[in-house]
Amino acid sequence: MADRKNFPGNFPRGNQDNKPGDTKKPKFNSYWIIGIILLVMIGIQLLSSSGGLQEIDSNRFFQVLQNGDIEKIVIVNKEKVEIYIKPERLTDPAYDDIKSQKSNTVFGQSLPQYFFTIISQDVFVGELNKVMNGLPEENRPTYTTLTRRNYFGEIMLWVLPFLLILGIIIWRNLPQAALWLVGVLVGIKLIFAGAAMTAIGMTGRRAMKKVQKAVTA
Repeated sequence: MADRKNFPGNFPRGNQDNKPGDTKKPKFNSYWIIGIILLVMIGIQLLSSSGGLQEIDSNRFFQVLQNGDIEKIVIVNKEKVEIYIKPERLTDPAYDDIKSQKSNTVFGQSLPQYFFTIISQDVFVGELNKVMNGLPEENRPTYTTLTRRNYFGEIMLWVLPFLLILGIIIWRNLPQAALWLVGVLVGIKLIFAGAAMTAIGMTGRRAMKKVQKAVTA
């Protein structure tokens, strides 16, 4: 009996199920979502930090204060002190470390040049008042306190994870996802439009209250 292996056309089958160019997609891991969200949150935190301000310590701050070179001091959120140097003093060699800053104003508003963090606002204000009491009147800067919220960062921390998860769901369910994607996008648009109208209404209401107080005063 002839050996069938010697007949032409009898070749090893191999893996005929795999088509040319057919490669398996990498398996999706849910930990990717967590990693991406963490990276985004860290990036937002870095971008919302002090930006291009130069950080100094309290010793240099009080030295600059005693020299009479500070125009204004702003205590932000009871933890950070922003320092505004007098414009005419910025050319002094002592401030060569901030010459790389692109601009001292944004939309006509002056920007701080230095900042440093504090542990206790009450302790800092007490030390500040002691030093300022010994300065001449013309060398005493004004200082204010304010609470500053990073609205953009807070919004992005809520919106970005939702968009990332939505994008992954759409990617994994294409083309079936196209059937409900339009409705989701329309819903998102209506939500943002409603939020914008609410903000406009609240702003107008506060403006009307200010007008009424001014009229009745």
